Amino acid sequence: MDMKKLLKYISVATIALVIVSSCEDQYEAPGETSKNLVVYNNQTNFGNQVQVNDSITFADVSSGVISRTWTLPENIGTAVSTGTSMSTADLDYFVFSEPGKHEVKLSLDFGEPFYINGFQQEETSYDSLIIVDVLDSVRLTITGQRLDKDGNVESSLDMSTGALNEVVSSRSVSYSYTATGEPAELIYMLDGSDPARVDYVAADLEAGTADVTTVKYKKVGTYDAVFLARRTRPAGIDTVVFRDFIKVVPSSDPVDLDALTEVDNKVELNFSREMDATTINPSDFDILIENNGIEIKPLVSSIDLKAGEQNVVVITFSEETLYNTDTVTVDFTAGSLMTSDGVLVTDFSERVDFGADNLLEVQGGFEGSSSSNWGQVYWNGADLGQTVSVVTDFARTGSNSLKFVGLDGGFAEALNNTDPFGSPIEAGAQYRLSGWIYVTAATGAGTFNQIGLFIPEDWGTQAETTFSSVSFNQWHQISKVFNASSISTYCYFRLLDGGTLWLDDVELRLWEPRPMN
Repeated sequence: MDMKKLLKYISVATIALVIVSSCEDQYEAPGETSKNLVVYNNQTNFGNQVQVNDSITFADVSSGVISRTWTLPENIGTAVSTGTSMSTADLDYFVFSEPGKHEVKLSLDFGEPFYINGFQQEETSYDSLIIVDVLDSVRLTITGQRLDKDGNVESSLDMSTGALNEVVSSRSVSYSYTATGEPAELIYMLDGSDPARVDYVAADLEAGTADVTTVKYKKVGTYDAVFLARRTRPAGIDTVVFRDFIKVVPSSDPVDLDALTEVDNKVELNFSREMDATTINPSDFDILIENNGIEIKPLVSSIDLKAGEQNVVVITFSEETLYNTDTVTVDFTAGSLMTSDGVLVTDFSERVDFGADNLLEVQGGFEGSSSSNWGQVYWNGADLGQTVSVVTDFARTGSNSLKFVGLDGGFAEALNNTDPFGSPIEAGAQYRLSGWIYVTAATGAGTFNQIGLFIPEDWGTQAETTFSSVSFNQWHQISKVFNASSISTYCYFRLLDGGTLWLDDVELRLWEPRPMN
């Protein structure tokens, strides 16, 4: 019998085929003297990946082998035991000098016919091709652009240590990156900037979220910058460090109030650059709390700069507790308050942002959602042609919305197929479920012609609006505050009695009602 070779391309790391040696044509169950092919490598569970110029271990522990030969790509792969592209060792370390998907060929000679998984073969040898994914070394390149006061690109930064790139206080810099070696993590550590640290994970890199990172420099001084890209397995890292990289200089630009937020029952005013603590005068600030028609003038105990953040002014109250259902307004009348570079703060009147997290994973705008995330539930027992789908041609904000089309006598409805909550719903806590709808027309009449936003475990706490109170052809907000009676896992929306509806900017937030004594 002529020797034939069975060529098998294997993309997984471990080959575990039972090969039985026999001199007879009839099937014999494998026994203790069976000839078995078993090949391992140390990156089996990690996609057969190795970094260029690092070693990957292969071991042939097959029994009954007369001879073996490992063959690597010439001028690319090297067997450590021989220093060439070939090896006959049962265990060896292979190194690849170029990135890419490379073949490792293993040729085994058993000298006799054998069985594979109980099926007799005529061949007496077996060849395998194992694909090794060789990744390039992780290398990171950073570029930077100065932005003017309107956010437009002004000029490029000198990306070198000691460059002392001048940036006007309160202005921004955008950083971009390119990388080799498929890093899974990207970290920016930027002294003097806001934010001072930015972390990206693999999903961010794949989605393009990390392509451009914009930070603002608010403090006069000289600062370093550190950029790091890394990959856990195969391990790889590159760190780019620039010392004395940014020099923030005084500005004559007007002072901006970048944010006004509630933090730990205090109000923080985040200005576009450092403030002079000696110029703070509490009498220049007036704070008003409104809730359910009641107005409260809280007693302020202090107004100071935040420790370690000289651009943040903190208002602390003596006794008053703030609730995220409050409307809190800070009125400032220009007086002595100025920046550390001598620019006065002008009048402003702004509301405090309580920053309650939207618990929906879809983040209300459906930008990260597709039609496959939403299933229809035919409560009326039939599919009457109603549809629910994520569309990209009409939205209140962003580009996506959830479109409902219902026919007369039926209704379109949608149940999120995936867990939509970023954190668990707390039993007994109050929540506000809201959304914006756009209705073109609807048939029918009466209170049953409605839109419902439901929490499944308590259908009675639905947020509903009859069409008699909805203006057609414009965005209208509906909402409902409810007590969570149990832990919920899905959101449910429906449109009754026909018509076409778009839903956007859905929010589910923890709700803090102010006690009314």
